[in-house]
Amino acid sequence: MTSRYEEAYARLWHAQVKQEKNEEPRFRIISSQELNGDNVKGPLSKHAGLVNRMLNKGMTQADIAQITGKSQQSISQTLQRYGLPRPEEK
Repeated sequence: MTSRYEEAYARLWHAQVKQEKNEEPRFRIISSQELNGDNVKGPLSKHAGLVNRMLNKGMTQADIAQITGKSQQSISQTLQRYGLPRPEEK
């Protein structure tokens, strides 16, 4: 009797996981384009825009951190979060 319920539960659980993978963005597989920033959408924050302009001028993360008064780790995280450097928007 227990196995019947276990089988039903397992079947329903697998169906729920499959549905969540299709609907929830956190379960979505990230493409290599998104990881490389080729497909990044959304506007840059004021700080990210400044960092992007500095990167496009050839500055290093350490230089940007010193100028902005942020840590190098903060600059690195901004690069990852926004997929920087991006081409200049006109």
